[in-house]
Amino acid sequence: MISFKSALELGNKYQQLALSDPLTKLANRRNALTILQHEKSRVSRNNEPLSILLCDLDHFKMVNDKYGHNCGDMVLTELAQVFTQSVRQQDCVARWGGEEFLFILPQTSAEQASVIAEKIRTNVHHHKVHFLKHEISLTISIGISQLTDDQNIDELINNADRNLYQAKKNGRNQVYPQQTTSIGL
Repeated sequence: MISFKSALELGNKYQQLALSDPLTKLANRRNALTILQHEKSRVSRNNEPLSILLCDLDHFKMVNDKYGHNCGDMVLTELAQVFTQSVRQQDCVARWGGEEFLFILPQTSAEQASVIAEKIRTNVHHHKVHFLKHEISLTISIGISQLTDDQNIDELINNADRNLYQAKKNGRNQVYPQQTTSIGL
């Protein structure tokens, strides 16, 4: 017979598995959608801005093809660490799927999100992954979207996705839309 404490620990472990990506240990897509719904409610109540970033690793297929999937997994794990070190404590980073990541930025306008996105992009660009005897340089493209009063979560994400693909179309390794104002965070 299992003790109450063991059952509780097992339940917590299963809950953690259900809410996080097993490779990167970041929030998973399901958890991110729950967090977004919660943040959308808070935006409505408190009249605060909410922005998201949708990020994709540029040319990730080439990493897997050239170095193998073990290297690809290592790249994703290291990226997750770079991402969490690049954002504020109140922000959420989630593995959206494959090599795509979603950043939820509460109390953040699009202009402020642009500053954060550029910091993330720069940190990834300067980070080198060491695999066997290889040093691998990475770049990412990022699309920004700020929630408006008339948007639902799907529209917010679709807007970030369109902006992500515009960043890729514009040459990759960039943030779109690029804000011109200088905002300190």
